[in-house]
Amino acid sequence: MDMPNFDLFPKVNGVKNFGWAGPKAAHDAWEKVKGNFSPFRLEPNQNETVKKKSKRGRPRKAKLDPKLMGSVIGEGRKRDLWRLVRKVLNKDLINYAQQAGSCVSEGARSTCNYLSCTNIALLNKSEKFRPSYAPYHYGTSRVFIGAKYGVNFGYNDDGSIGSFMAEAIQEYGNLFADVAGLLDYTGQAKIARDWGYRPGPKKEYVEEAKKYLVKKAARITNWNDFVTAIVNGYPIHYCSMLSFQMQPNSKGFHEQTNEGWAHCGEKESFIYSYNGKQLQDIVVGDMVFGHDGKRHKVTEVIKTKFEGKLIKISSGGQHIKITPNHPILAYVSQENDISQYRDVDLTGGVATIPVTKTKLVAKWMKASELKEGDFLVCPGFVFEKTENFPKFVVPNDGQKRNIPKDLFIDDDIAWFFGMYAGDGNSCPEGHKVRITLSSKEYDKATRCVKALNKLGLPASIKPVKNKNAIRVICYSSILAQFMAKEFGKRQDKHLPDWIFTTGLNLREVANCLFESDGKNISQGENLFYNNRKVLVYQLYMILISLGEKPRYTNEKNFKKPRNPMYSIRYNKNSNETVSRWVDNNYLTKITNISEYYYNDYVYNLEVEDAHSYLLEGTVSHNCMTHIGVNDEHKDPYVLILNSWGDVHGQLYDFDTNEKLPVGVLRVRKSVIEKDLRNSDTEAFAWSDMDGFYERKKEIDTALFDLFG
Repeated sequence: MDMPNFDLFPKVNGVKNFGWAGPKAAHDAWEKVKGNFSPFRLEPNQNETVKKKSKRGRPRKAKLDPKLMGSVIGEGRKRDLWRLVRKVLNKDLINYAQQAGSCVSEGARSTCNYLSCTNIALLNKSEKFRPSYAPYHYGTSRVFIGAKYGVNFGYNDDGSIGSFMAEAIQEYGNLFADVAGLLDYTGQAKIARDWGYRPGPKKEYVEEAKKYLVKKAARITNWNDFVTAIVNGYPIHYCSMLSFQMQPNSKGFHEQTNEGWAHCGEKESFIYSYNGKQLQDIVVGDMVFGHDGKRHKVTEVIKTKFEGKLIKISSGGQHIKITPNHPILAYVSQENDISQYRDVDLTGGVATIPVTKTKLVAKWMKASELKEGDFLVCPGFVFEKTENFPKFVVPNDGQKRNIPKDLFIDDDIAWFFGMYAGDGNSCPEGHKVRITLSSKEYDKATRCVKALNKLGLPASIKPVKNKNAIRVICYSSILAQFMAKEFGKRQDKHLPDWIFTTGLNLREVANCLFESDGKNISQGENLFYNNRKVLVYQLYMILISLGEKPRYTNEKNFKKPRNPMYSIRYNKNSNETVSRWVDNNYLTKITNISEYYYNDYVYNLEVEDAHSYLLEGTVSHNCMTHIGVNDEHKDPYVLILNSWGDVHGQLYDFDTNEKLPVGVLRVRKSVIEKDLRNSDTEAFAWSDMDGFYERKKEIDTALFDLFG
């Protein structure tokens, strides 16, 4: 048998689509597996009769077909399965954010969970709900079904196929997360990939899961069948190229976009960490700052060839260059209608701050949705405190000793480190340290000597021959080697990690940097300029942590015009319309948005716990289940459960104003109806699960009681 020609990583607008294998792979797979699936059709109730009568004139009972999906128990054209879940659990199901491209299995987990709640509610209310284990689905669809059709997924080749999942759920069943021996899973990439790679799930888990086979999975190809399935309590596992705006519009709908879900940043984009790196230089294990202002470990770096348009966003003097669909945390201005918007935690996707007639609302937005006048977000940096003091041995009464910890929090020592970062150097011979100052800065030179003396080191001040300058000199090979190692040399000059974590007075460090390579240009406004990009970014982080309002500016390098110059300005009395602090978040106004052609590699990061990182100081965010439909509403819609956690904003039910579950999007009928006609869309309704009491006539009305 010819194997399908799978393109496991197709491109959408030039970017590989990680998670779902894509329309071509889905089409090729369906051509091979469709013989294993029955058409969608529900069996009638036991008391339903057909129009044709028997020879004696009595109504004839409908003949039940064993290949049919399940029972007809619903009427009408609307149903909210999330209400049923709340009836069973008295709460919503947990919706965490996936960290790998495992959306097909995350969708399977959600579909199984909703199917379990449906069966419990309709058939046996005393039965305990048991959550589904997504990594098992990842393994069965990729390893077992994939191998069956000649597809070998690599460990880091994230993704699966909807029809593979539909076949796996009928052949290998559903594993519950409370089975002994399973690792606690909330979307971790490593756990998903371990299960999704050869040899796949262990035999004992397969045997357990086969007790809970999904009886039938039928493909949905039209709107009528779609509505019928959900109305009768059957959630739909859905894979397609549909993508939507991150946040709902003013009418409560998520509008469709044409950009896909993949998102990446330009390779030279700067990522905030203690030592500062370009996106292309980040490696697994690096610690980067996330939307909470704390550091998080990078678990994966995704590199992809891209050809197409990138969006350049200018804000606060920075220029963020990203793909159009890259999620960005922003504050946008909206009418100050308190009844329409509610205050929730920022990490929940929406936070409201009244501002005169309008208010700023924090939202995750695709880059293409942003507009000039919106505010980008940089959180207040939180520098963790550690006891990892650098090893620095100095002579003391003929002996060697480590610098006492209390010296690292001495203001003079902090000031000296800042001065060295700006104006100091270690001689190539490695036996002395020098700091060069203007002859008018004798007071600064004196303070340098004072700091060095506290370290137990002698120092002197000498004039520079034929120049209007003085130089602080300390003859110490130990100090010279230490400073060169920790702070770097010449163009690589930077602040070491321990500057941020050992309790140093960062205000003194910042002040000294401005004194060494900066100036006061007007009342209250300070300027720092330097040709070392990392050092400038580190100063920006320090100023943010101190609650200042810095902004990047463009300054010319008059001495060496060809060399780049990086600069920062800050003013304690800066205009609130340009930048402001809101809820410990520093906001800078978007002043320009443009597009440009790009043909090179782009990058994305998977980050532990936070699922976001700071790209040029801006927060960037790392298969769906259909759980509701209302074809009777004046503007018919579908409710879709995504697997990105809480990034889509809070929705409320149109009729009752109840909060909808986390991660739900509301999409118009026209979008889904059109997509179902696409032969590459993978929409499968899943029926009853083994291990649950079968649906009978006497409980056919239970669904209406639950939803009543």
